[in-house]
Amino acid sequence: MEKLYQTLLGLCLLLLANQASAQSTSISGTVKDSSGTVLPGVTVSLKTNPSTASVTNADGQFTLNVVSSTMPVTVVFSFVGYSPKEMPITPGSN
Repeated sequence: MEKLYQTLLGLCLLLLANQASAQSTSISGTVKDSSGTVLPGVTVSLKTNPSTASVTNADGQFTLNVVSSTMPVTVVFSFVGYSPKEMPITPGSN
């Protein structure tokens, strides 16, 4: 019984260590059209994981939370009436 307890405890510690190493970072910005007008309602998502997505607010601002280990990423911006735009994001980029 004690061996089973030690094994389960070891697995739990391994899972906790794995979660701690998967740290997240955020990508944020403001979406504007070519004339500089902010665009509310733009869908902003990760190309490799479209379920990680956000929608720009009334000021065109968005924030995406991503796992640091997946950086760099490609962000896809899509909006009705516009062609989708892809932008590579690397750590420290603006």
